[in-house]
Amino acid sequence: MGNALLLGMGGSGRQSLTRLATHMAEFHACSIELSKAYGNTEWRDDIKNMMLNAGLYNKESVFLFSDSQVS
Repeated sequence: MGNALLLGMGGSGRQSLTRLATHMAEFHACSIELSKAYGNTEWRDDIKNMMLNAGLYNKESVFLFSDSQVS
């Protein structure tokens, strides 16, 4: 159980590698989909759902987001 930070040039396969490893380990993948309507409320709901899955329901989870989603 731990954390990972993947660094590299765009198009190097970080997201694909993460999704592959998540699938192989049979973990639950969580990612956010940004839109113009996405704000603090949606962010908190996404984090709340991820924390409920990981803590309350004891599902191993991966939270995946890219540098372009950080503003």
